[in-house]
Amino acid sequence: MIRTIKQVRFWSWEKMKLDFLWSDSMGAKSASTWVETEDTSVLIDPGAAEMQPSFPMSDEKKSDLRGEARSTINGKGVVSDHMVITHYHYDHHFLPDFAGFDFEKMFSDSEIWVKDPNKWINKSQWGRSRKFIKSLCETVGGEDFEDLKISPEDDSFKDPVSDLTHAMGKDFGDYQDRREELLEKWSKRMDSWQELWKGNDWLKEPELSTSVTYADGKSFEDGDTKVKFSKPLFHGIEYSKTGWVLSTVIEDPTGKTFLHSSDLQGPTIEDQADWIISEDPDYLFLDGPATYLYGYLLNKTNLERSVENAVRILRECDMEMMVYDHHLAREKKFRERTEKFWNIADESETEVFTVAESKNQTPKVLEVTG
Repeated sequence: MIRTIKQVRFWSWEKMKLDFLWSDSMGAKSASTWVETEDTSVLIDPGAAEMQPSFPMSDEKKSDLRGEARSTINGKGVVSDHMVITHYHYDHHFLPDFAGFDFEKMFSDSEIWVKDPNKWINKSQWGRSRKFIKSLCETVGGEDFEDLKISPEDDSFKDPVSDLTHAMGKDFGDYQDRREELLEKWSKRMDSWQELWKGNDWLKEPELSTSVTYADGKSFEDGDTKVKFSKPLFHGIEYSKTGWVLSTVIEDPTGKTFLHSSDLQGPTIEDQADWIISEDPDYLFLDGPATYLYGYLLNKTNLERSVENAVRILRECDMEMMVYDHHLAREKKFRERTEKFWNIADESETEVFTVAESKNQTPKVLEVTG
């Protein structure tokens, strides 16, 4: 099954071009997107990873598709003015020893905007961010990595869940008691995260032959094009073990905006959906829930939250186009498990599709399972 795209070259408008380079519907984990305006070009999340073991495809074919994804992303990366890394999972960034990427070429001539490696980050990504920045120092050239180390610059971190007034104000019925029990348990993660942020060396922004900026909550301009980044947002549910991400908003000279959600997983959290609605993008890349984990790490309540939030975004934003992909198309029942969203999408004036369908292809998981 493939959704019909009403406007064949949907990705090209007067002042903005969008190229959804790769995503999960094409058979490798990625959310890599290239944006071009008359002023500049931006590559968001230059990374691709192999599909999980349960994906219905041979290991050889999965590896081939990852290689194809990396080659496609690399081709745009070497001609991009700006690079964005929204967080440090390997389907969103890469290291020099990752086959298929030319690390030096991609980063030597680009201004780089990255997730702050020092706070609002979990332990795994703390380590990965340092590997990445060390690789920049060694490959791009400039300041020595060891000289970047400084004492922590902040020792006060407010629990971000206290600001999630919409999510915390909801009543989840029969699940409410269990939800409150889990939130209390998971809130203890803040203690270990704060110990990490306050008890270890931070990295200052490196002074290299190319510009590297920690982008959390910041805005930039290149000519008449504006780029801004969200504050750190939970990667999925409240107190998510997978940490935080940045979402990216790009406004072209005519005022049209594109929003790339990164890994909000639905979004699951109502307040993060509220933020997207307040941005009211014209074009949206929205990552969906990880339905392949349903019944394991994704329960019924949080799946329903993700679907309802995506529906609200579709109904309340005045969008021309919406891509709904990443995490989502990793198992054959992804449409069935998000059926309410797709039914409403069928009735919407907004064009809605996966990245594969934007290229007139069937999502790979549906192609291989029939």
